[in-house]
Amino acid sequence: MDPAPSHRGDQTWFYGLSTTMKLHLATEVELGHLLVGDAVLLRESYFGSLVLTPERLAEQHARAAAEAGERWIPEVHQASAAEHRLRRMLAEPDAWDDLGDTNRNIARFEAALDDAGTTLPAPLAEQTAEITAAGRDVAELLHEAHQQISNSQPSPLLGTTDRTVPQAPTAQPAVLRQLRALRHAATLPLTNLIAHIRDAAALARHITDHLSTRLAVVTGDAGFGKTQLSATLTAATAARPAASCSTAGV
Repeated sequence: MDPAPSHRGDQTWFYGLSTTMKLHLATEVELGHLLVGDAVLLRESYFGSLVLTPERLAEQHARAAAEAGERWIPEVHQASAAEHRLRRMLAEPDAWDDLGDTNRNIARFEAALDDAGTTLPAPLAEQTAEITAAGRDVAELLHEAHQQISNSQPSPLLGTTDRTVPQAPTAQPAVLRQLRALRHAATLPLTNLIAHIRDAAALARHITDHLSTRLAVVTGDAGFGKTQLSATLTAATAARPAASCSTAGV
């Protein structure tokens, strides 16, 4: 089931699957129209409590908040590292704001390198241009992923396109060592650009790791904050009126 109509290429792939079953491709809206009346029993039989509705999410949040009691005070809440990771897994746009920062940093040092690289010898200019191109590629990929996450659409880093993470340059490429030997003005912006490209490539893989996670287990001793974490993650926000997930006993 797709939340929205698939792209032509995705439909070609879907109907080209080798199977003895008859394939039907329906959007979330179409399927919702079918699973009414007597068909609700079919939905409940297969999914049961996993069918998440705004009402069920609100009920689960109320339970978690009641267990947390006075310990859960949203106004003074400080997000933990575990909560941040879980919010990334849930593709909450605010949890991925650093994607925009990475793009801006790459663009800033690319511009600085262009200004300082006008006097580069041809061989060094070619090697520098290759690094700059890699930076533009990964910045474009992160920008696209950021847009998709912000619009609750599949990220290009989850196999929904043929896009792959560009190969990041090594931390100390030969061209950088040569520029340092020449004490060239392009040395500093290139050093910073390489560092940001490497961070961006790691962040791109980070997106894939987090958004492809289907099950996360939070463990800890009594008082660790598991119940409060559940209450926090299931609280409705302006951007997510129905909350982000249901909670189970942890």
